[in-house]
Amino acid sequence: MTSEIPRWVRHCAVAAVVMVATVAAVVSYAHMHEVAARAGEGWRSWLLPLSVDGLIVCASLVLIVRRRRGQPAGWLAWCGLALGLAVSVCANIAAAEPTLVGRLVAAWSPLALGVAYELLLGLLRPAPQGVAAPGMAASTIGAVGATGAVGTVRTTHAPALTAATTEPIAVDLVARARAVVAAGAADGRPVGRGRLATALGIGQHEARRLLDRIREDSTSAEAA
Repeated sequence: MTSEIPRWVRHCAVAAVVMVATVAAVVSYAHMHEVAARAGEGWRSWLLPLSVDGLIVCASLVLIVRRRRGQPAGWLAWCGLALGLAVSVCANIAAAEPTLVGRLVAAWSPLALGVAYELLLGLLRPAPQGVAAPGMAASTIGAVGATGAVGTVRTTHAPALTAATTEPIAVDLVARARAVVAAGAADGRPVGRGRLATALGIGQHEARRLLDRIREDSTSAEAA
């Protein structure tokens, strides 16, 4: 069955992250401006905080877009987010009262932003479209209309999944991928991850995982 997060939950999560981000941005901007002014940056002290917050926003948007496409986030986006949060935390601590409580209070806003953001990414993570029933030996593939060289795939039955390929890709998606690959093989045009991603409307990272699973299943079937 399909696992779908209710829309109101997503909206509330986004609203909560926006609220936390707004508070963190205001507090962090004031603290970073104060630290930059102490360092003798003059009028530039009003601009430097924007470079830190801008880096956090850019890295966050890249992570969200790639997560929704089912693609790996990439080390550069994570490094950008971590670097921006680290600079923000350090600036907040440097501008705080020189007491333990003062520094903890000052560091709270950017830390809360990081935790809230990671929770939001968890909600935005693509969920499997189906779950294999225990003992399921075959999955019926509906007619898959794929334009171009792939052609129209007739209804067929997919072989049972092996133990190494039962998670977390949806059984229905694996079956559709097998149908597209089979149609390409019948036409004498092997299907790569680019064509498979286009035919199924998914990211190339997900398409590569599907191709790997199909190869594993074929190897297991031949060994049996």
